[in-house]
Amino acid sequence: MDRLEAVRPRGELEIRQVEMLLEQLHAALDEIERGFKPGPWRKLALKGIRRGVTELEMFLLPQRAEAFKILGGHRMNSLKELKERFHRLARQYHPDLPTGDESKMQELNRAWETVKRIKGTSF
Repeated sequence: MDRLEAVRPRGELEIRQVEMLLEQLHAALDEIERGFKPGPWRKLALKGIRRGVTELEMFLLPQRAEAFKILGGHRMNSLKELKERFHRLARQYHPDLPTGDESKMQELNRAWETVKRIKGTSF
């Protein structure tokens, strides 16, 4: 496990480089997806490839995995499920409420922005 830990990015520059490489990998997967011939194996093959990329992404950038933990979800949850979890937690911790917690709300917002970026949407 020590050799695996050595490949994790350390500084801000390394993290940005890894993020750029992962974005390029996702773009390449989208190109592959458009080029795949229709068939019963197509969806399964693409799902396996995307799962592998996601596992790599979560290993290289553990702060992204942390975002899913904060929302109480899993990276394989749909964006709709994660959005529902975010809204439920946001109602619970909103600073305008008596039980609100501003620091927890900021943490939730950061986690939600990270999850949206990972899932590739900007709602």
